[in-house]
Amino acid sequence: MAFAPVCLSPDAPRIFKKFSQQKIERQFLEPVHQLMRRGVQRCAPQTTFEVTIVNNLLAVISGLSALGYVQKGNDSGVRFRQVLFDQYPWSCEPVQISDRAVWVEALYFRYRNPFAHSLGLDDRDMRAIKGTRLPLRTSGTYRGYSETDLNQIEVAKIRPQWPETLRFNSVRILLKTEGLYWGVRRTIEAMSQDGGCMINAERFLRSLPHW
Repeated sequence: MAFAPVCLSPDAPRIFKKFSQQKIERQFLEPVHQLMRRGVQRCAPQTTFEVTIVNNLLAVISGLSALGYVQKGNDSGVRFRQVLFDQYPWSCEPVQISDRAVWVEALYFRYRNPFAHSLGLDDRDMRAIKGTRLPLRTSGTYRGYSETDLNQIEVAKIRPQWPETLRFNSVRILLKTEGLYWGVRRTIEAMSQDGGCMINAERFLRSLPHW
């Protein structure tokens, strides 16, 4: 099974659909697909690609914030968090909290900023940030997903029965890679259904000479 395209709203502007297919999917999501299926021997856990995967997915959120939300000076962090707050499928999480801003702030301050700017060290207390490893395959020797598993993640409209995307404990905030992949794909789809975001995205893309 091959990579499954994101299911955008039929009402989304043609230019956004083109951008999603040729840029977001081809340069960000398809590499995530390949990295998540890549078998890695258990003896080399340092090469299981979680940081690369998470960086790619959070870069998509950052890019969506530039497309769908009007830029007001140096407000990239505000727009990043707004996309997560407005569009990410937090309501599908198995564990609910009263304020989704807690999740949004955690993803931004404990993952996006450290991975983008400080090699995975927390900007505030300098503790190493670690995401959850990709799961062991049935052989018990390699980590990663089969094509069938990935296809189920990519086409599922209802969130599979995984643990919550972010798990808080006294030591660190753990990030579940598969949950984030599913959630980012749904975020793109949700934004494609948001009329205001699509007006902004179309205006932004048409201002660029190569789109």
